[in-house]
Amino acid sequence: MKNRSVAILTLGSFLVFCWSCFSVQEIRPAVLASEKAGDYEIRKVEKTSGEIIEYSEESPGRVGQGHITGTGMLKYAVEIVEVDSAGLEIISRPGAPFINVKTRDGQTYGWIKEIDKRGDKSVLHILKVANEKTSTMISLFEVKKAWAKMVDGTRIFSAVLIFAVLIPVVSLLLVAATMHPISFGGGW
Repeated sequence: MKNRSVAILTLGSFLVFCWSCFSVQEIRPAVLASEKAGDYEIRKVEKTSGEIIEYSEESPGRVGQGHITGTGMLKYAVEIVEVDSAGLEIISRPGAPFINVKTRDGQTYGWIKEIDKRGDKSVLHILKVANEKTSTMISLFEVKKAWAKMVDGTRIFSAVLIFAVLIPVVSLLLVAATMHPISFGGGW
């Protein structure tokens, strides 16, 4: 019984290991600029401005000619607001990822990613939830992070090999082992 338990645990670990080869992973923009960029299905992009675009599994973004193109869901957009610099009070906690400010007239702005000071005016870059479908053409220079799934032929071949051949063979061997116990000697 001990041997069967070890075999089942090993098979489970092997399946998890094989599945991890095909997950969506964070990809550096420099990798997307390489010659193998067409081997990736883009699932999510975070732009340097803070905007986040998510693509569906059925319609992933594609890399080509220095751009990511596709139709995706704009999750977060950046809104630009210009306010007077005089009386601008920062009310954020230290170490918080975003800034909150209060103006002299009592208006409060939250989720500020960046503040640009231009003379007597300040430009606030505010992150807003958008949730709208959009057609994109994002330059790779604008990409801060991207999450992608690799789809080149060698990985597809290995997936077919693992799921169509190895798993059924190992499963049959386990079934056979449970029906006809094998003795490995006294030490097992």
